[in-house]
Parts: sequence; structure tokens; C-alpha cells
Amino acid sequence: MSPRHEVLFTQLESYRREVLGVLEDITEEQAEVIPAGFKNNIRWNLGHMYLDQYL
Repeated sequence: MSPRHEVLFTQLESYRREVLGVLEDITEEQAEVIPAGFKNNIRWNLGHMYLDQYL
């Protein structure tokens, strides 16, 4: 793997750990909240983040 790809994967792993860490404290009710500036709830956005890793 090239050094460039290694840096990218390291950043993605770090980002994934951070997101999963935040999600541990989110309740079902909070997952239904639509944050200001967004058009969909937190659960919907997280679902897209999850599925995008397989594209």
C-alpha cells in the first residue's frame, strides 16, 4: 500500500472510532432529533454513513 493510502486509511479509522465513541451515549430519542441545519434525523444520517463504507 502506498504511503498516501496508509495516511487515508489511518484517518478513516480514527474518524470511525470517534463516531462510534459518540454514538455510545446517544439515546433512541436523541437519534430521532433533526439537528438545526439538517433535513433528516441523526439516525438517518448515521445510516448513510454506515452504508457508504460499502460503496
